Amino acid sequence: MLRVFFAAVIAVALGLAALSAPAAQAQVMVPQAQGDMALDHMRQATSAAERVTAILIQTVNDPGYSSARDAEQLSVAIAALRPKLAAGRNEIQQISAELAALPTISSPSDPPEIRMVDQIVTDISAFTLRIDGFLEVIEDLGDALLANDMARGQQLAMSLMKGSVAVVEGQSLMLRARLPMMPSDSSGFAQVSTLACFYDGFAALQEGAFDLVKRTEAGAAMAAASACMTEGVASGRLAVEREAVAPMTEPVLAQIRDGLAPQHRIMFTTLESGVSILDEARASLLAGASTESLLVTYGDRTTAFEQRFQLLVSQEVEIVARQGR
Repeated sequence: MLRVFFAAVIAVALGLAALSAPAAQAQVMVPQAQGDMALDHMRQATSAAERVTAILIQTVNDPGYSSARDAEQLSVAIAALRPKLAAGRNEIQQISAELAALPTISSPSDPPEIRMVDQIVTDISAFTLRIDGFLEVIEDLGDALLANDMARGQQLAMSLMKGSVAVVEGQSLMLRARLPMMPSDSSGFAQVSTLACFYDGFAALQEGAFDLVKRTEAGAAMAAASACMTEGVASGRLAVEREAVAPMTEPVLAQIRDGLAPQHRIMFTTLESGVSILDEARASLLAGASTESLLVTYGDRTTAFEQRFQLLVSQEVEIVARQGR
């Protein structure tokens, strides 16, 4: 008996808002048991990535920790965070163990939509371990500051910079976790994969700004991310025009299709603006701009970019809801 493993068009932005649009759908036929496992593994992996990222963000946004301006303030803040750090690490380690226990569901001969599920579980499992390591560094930093070991404290501060990069990488990872659920030639696939490439580029910017890698190396990674976005925007625009004329079996579906098409065109124009952000940030990085200048200037521009994207996703959801009434 076969189960249909559906791939729906989904647009994902910050906050993990999702839209299932009927304008283009694909389906992959797999054995029912395998399809059921794939869907279950995707749910577990996605839930794990979201929860681990939430624990991390709650930690770094703690008012005392985020506002600390010297070693003494930071020491006090980390001491206050100890219970939260311990609880968070315990939960993350449990999540990691649960992901590690998931059996492999695919073989090399299976469709890519199924094989990618195993890869995503592996990637997110590795991500959980990186975040656990980041929280451990905060605990160790607290110990070093309490012992007045400034040399050790500086080493650990470098590790915290790496943790900041992990947060951005987590955004990319969670976006890509949705790709197996979409047809690879759809506008939704292009939207999500292009946004994931943007986060790859911003993570590389942070690595270069923090001197975690050579600036030339970070610049090369940013150039690759920019090229990835450019390719995604081009393929997405072609997909939008195909979907705009796709025949629909029901009038309401045609209305939704017609409402979404102009929104999707705007979406790719917005994504294209992300290419400019990466290109200009790369030029500044290679020109020797300071860490603070890079992170403030392009952090602010990235926030504005994300807000525009989020608004468009919300508008798309409203179009589907309004036409479906």
